[in-house]
Amino acid sequence: MAEEIHEPIDRSGAAALALLAMMPFVDLGLLLESPRLGAAGAPFLVAYFVFCWPRLARVAKVMLMIALVLALVAMFRPGGVDLLAMAASRFTFLPAFIAMLSLLRAAADQSKTTAEAGALLVRQPPGRRYLALTMGGHVFGILLNLGGLALLIDMTRKANTLEAGFGDPNVVEIRTRRMTLAVMRGFACIALWSPLGVALNLLLTLVPGLSWFDVAPYGFVAALGFMGLGYIFDRMEYPAPTRPPAKGDDHGGLRAVGILIGHIVLLSAITLVVEVITVLSFQAVLVNVVPLYALGWLLMEQRANPRAEGAGRFVLNAFRSGINRWPTQANEISIFAASGVMGVVLAALVPQEALSQAILALGASAGVLAMIITAIVLVLGVIGVNPLVSCSILAATLSTMTLPLSHANMVLALGGAWTIIIGFGPMLSLMVIVSGLVGRQPREIAFLWNGRFSVVAMVLWMIALYFIRI
Repeated sequence: MAEEIHEPIDRSGAAALALLAMMPFVDLGLLLESPRLGAAGAPFLVAYFVFCWPRLARVAKVMLMIALVLALVAMFRPGGVDLLAMAASRFTFLPAFIAMLSLLRAAADQSKTTAEAGALLVRQPPGRRYLALTMGGHVFGILLNLGGLALLIDMTRKANTLEAGFGDPNVVEIRTRRMTLAVMRGFACIALWSPLGVALNLLLTLVPGLSWFDVAPYGFVAALGFMGLGYIFDRMEYPAPTRPPAKGDDHGGLRAVGILIGHIVLLSAITLVVEVITVLSFQAVLVNVVPLYALGWLLMEQRANPRAEGAGRFVLNAFRSGINRWPTQANEISIFAASGVMGVVLAALVPQEALSQAILALGASAGVLAMIITAIVLVLGVIGVNPLVSCSILAATLSTMTLPLSHANMVLALGGAWTIIIGFGPMLSLMVIVSGLVGRQPREIAFLWNGRFSVVAMVLWMIALYFIRI
C-alpha cells in the first residue's frame, strides 16, 4: 500500500482566516451594542491562538492561560453568563482593532510619501532632527503602530553611518542615542490622545459613559508637554554642534510629512463626525471607518501611479499584505486580548463596596488619587507588568466605584502613566523591540539613556495631576 502523504498545515494562513472570520461578529456586536454577538467571535480568536501557539512568547502564553482561568471563574459566579459574554466581547475587540490597523498600514506602505517623509526626518540638522523625529515617531506610530516605530528607527540606523558622523565613532554613538530617544518618546505619547491608539481605545471600552472627546483634548496638550520636555532634555544634554549639517532637497519630504499629518487629521475628523451624527459608539465607528479609509487611500495611490496594476488587483494585493501580517502580530494580539478579559473579570471579583469605602476612608482628594493610580502603574511597569494589564484592571475596577476622581481624570492619569512607563520599563515590549533594533540592552536604554527624563516626567506629571480637574 502506498504511504499516505500528509501535507503540513499552513498555520499562518489558517490563523489569518480564523481572525478574518471573527471580524463580522465583533463588528455586529459593536454596531448593535450586543456583547453576546461580539463574544460569538471568541472561538475564532481561540483558533487563531492555537494556530499561532508555536510563535507566542512565554509571557503571551502565560497571560492567555490566566485569561482562561479567569473566564472559567466567571462562569460560576452569579450572573456568570453575562459576565462571560462581556469578557469575551472585550477579548475580541482589541484584536479586531489591531487587525483593522494592519489594513491602514498596508495602505501607508503603498504610498511613496511614507518613505519620503521618513527620509526627510532623518536628514535634519541635529537641533531640528530631534523635534522632527519626535513628531515623526508620533505620526508614524499613529498610522503604522509598532511598524512605524520600527521603520523610523531602522531608517535612522541606516543613515547613521561612520561617514555621516565625520569619521568619529563617538558622533555615531551620540546620534544613535539621540535619534532613538526622539522616536521612542514621540511614539509613547500616542497613549494620551490618539483615536487610533490601542491604549486610549482600551481604556474607553473599560470605562462606561466616557467618549474620546472627553479625554483627548487634555491628552493632546499633555502629549505636547511630554514631547517638549524631551526636547529640553536633548538640548541640555547635547549642545548645538559646530559642524555644518548635510544639505538636501527638503521640498518633497515636507510635502510628504504634510500628507501623512493630513491623513491623521482627516481620519480622526471623519470618525468624530460619524460618531456625533449617529448613535454608534466611538469604537464601532472606528472599526468600520478605518478599513474604508484604507480602501480610499489605496484607490488614490493607484490612480496616482500610472504603472500600477488595475484598481481591484492593487487593493486586493495591498489588503492581502495587511492580512498576511496578522499571524506575525500574535504576541501583541494575545496580550491585548488577555488584558481585555482580565480587566472585566477582575473588576467583578474585587469587593467593590469594601474597596470603595477603604479608599474614601483615606480622605484622599481627586488629585492625590490620580497620583496614586499613576504610581501603581509606574511601579508595576518597572518590575515588568505591562501597562495593558495594570491599566485595564485599574480602569475597570475603579470606574465602578463612587470616588472623588472623575472618569476622565482617571483615564488621563492612566494614559500619562502608560506614556512614561513604556519608555522606562526594561522588561516591557516597547523597550525589547527598540533594544533589538539598535543593538543595546533594554536596561541601558531605559535607565541610562532615558532614565533622567523619565524620572523628571514622572514628578512633573504627578504635580500636574494634583491640579488637573476634568
